[in-house]
Amino acid sequence: MFYLFQSDRLESLAEMCARIHQASPLDSVLAQEEVVVQSQGMRRYLNVFFARELGVAANLKFSLPAGLAWQLMRKLVPDVPPLSPFSPEVMRWRLLDLFRSEAFQTAPEYENVRLKLESYLHSSASADYQLAGQMADIFDQYLVYRPDWIDAWQAGKLLGLGDDEDWQARLWRYLDDGSQSAPHRVALWEKLLAQLDKSVLPQRLFVFGISTMAPMYLPLLYQISKHCDVFVFALNPSSQYWGEVIDEAQILKRGDEADLSQAGHPLLASLGKQGRDFFDFLSEVETKQDIQVYEEGKDDTLLHCLQNDIQNLIMPSERLYQQEEGEAGAQSVLVQVHDADGNPVYVEPDKLLNDGSVKIVAAHSPLRELQILKEELSLVLQNNPDWQPHDIAVLTPNIEPYSPFIEAVFGQAQGGAQALPYSVSDVKLSRRQPLLYALEQTLDLLESRFEVDKVLPLLESGLVLRRFGLTADDLPLLHDTITELNVHWGLDGTMRGAADNLFTWQQALERIVLGWMLPDDGSPLWQNVSAWHGDVNRLDVFGRFVAFIRTLSRLAAEWRKPAAAEEWTERCRDFVQ
Repeated sequence: MFYLFQSDRLESLAEMCARIHQASPLDSVLAQEEVVVQSQGMRRYLNVFFARELGVAANLKFSLPAGLAWQLMRKLVPDVPPLSPFSPEVMRWRLLDLFRSEAFQTAPEYENVRLKLESYLHSSASADYQLAGQMADIFDQYLVYRPDWIDAWQAGKLLGLGDDEDWQARLWRYLDDGSQSAPHRVALWEKLLAQLDKSVLPQRLFVFGISTMAPMYLPLLYQISKHCDVFVFALNPSSQYWGEVIDEAQILKRGDEADLSQAGHPLLASLGKQGRDFFDFLSEVETKQDIQVYEEGKDDTLLHCLQNDIQNLIMPSERLYQQEEGEAGAQSVLVQVHDADGNPVYVEPDKLLNDGSVKIVAAHSPLRELQILKEELSLVLQNNPDWQPHDIAVLTPNIEPYSPFIEAVFGQAQGGAQALPYSVSDVKLSRRQPLLYALEQTLDLLESRFEVDKVLPLLESGLVLRRFGLTADDLPLLHDTITELNVHWGLDGTMRGAADNLFTWQQALERIVLGWMLPDDGSPLWQNVSAWHGDVNRLDVFGRFVAFIRTLSRLAAEWRKPAAAEEWTERCRDFVQ
């Protein structure tokens, strides 16, 4: 049976899930409660909620939609290999082999591909490797979100998707030429749906906190519900049907038939087609029970206004209220809201927009974003003494750009601000292994232009700090020093394609060395290079930092030379040792 629970508040969904778990225990006390979530962050949230509400959170088995599907495939579909030839990491090397083959350079069937990719493939020595990785990721997404495209290309058909369709279709037919040891996931999917059996399924399945899902997983959930109970706890922002809500840009694409009056709430429309398709599916599927829990909307703050408008499909413009003309004949526009007692009141738009419930802040780098975030969170905790850091969640679509800076900002007291306790979810395995993470960062750095926000994260590694005799206590000094030296990017002027070393790491090193050699009261210039005079008591720290930058420069020169796989292995071993 298929059971559906919908709400715009995650805590309401979690409460309903906990009640079902407690009131209807599984037949076996040793059986695991299987829960499908979209992220590890959602897993941690539900674990903590269960522990708080029920006193214990135990014997819960969490999986992602892709993980659940793969587990079932391994059980039901014979001869599924541990590593699919259509996994992104395998497709990358297969495409790289194609790009470097003689057939790719001469065969007529790849002519269109060569014309489209030639300029990029010849842009650098590693361009083909980078392109192969990007294309492998794209094809992997096609397998999940566009299986109909894959089927059409495999059959030799084009769907009129644009100028880039033909060469992508040719690359896909190379990947799926019939010689692979196992079919791709679209073909495996059809076998899985046909062979679902109650014996390999749990007694019931919780699907929690889902607001969108790849189309291929929706039929799987429905087919599973024919064999066991499936409880879907969907995070739906609106209590109304919003399957036809689109934004003005999409309407304008219709040309002469465009009617902007059909535009829906812009924030709801921004969730996109995938979100609309997901809730369309839920509205059409046959359910044993469909429960919706929505609180009565409030509009006493800007945030509450936005939430209420989305919940009830109210356009923001409908809140505008035009006062009657005053004595001077002028009119003022007010916004209708309600006070704490529910009485309608009218306030100036600027007053509502600046009430602090919603803030939009622009920053020039992930590091600066985190610094601003810490300032805001510290202020929030100061104004709310009853709150604790674990009461606050910080969400981001991709944690990776921020991970290197989190410890430096939140884990250390800087500028009179205290450290804030934190925990991070959805971190790659390499980040839990310091050695692998340092190697990953170094390889990424050597492929970059040595921007400041690429070099500094490497210093956050305890292994790197120990290698150069530095400590975490030295990092604030080094950060301030790099800021004062005005480093932007580039090891030297050659990397920047310039005749001088302005704003490069080489210029920074020269200024540091000159600061040691030239007296403070003398000429600050030598050969047009300005000396930088740092704290003489910290010369040992600056000296170790200079050694760090020079080591990176040497590695960059050495590792950019072509080498065989065996030599690359030795280079990596030398580095980690």
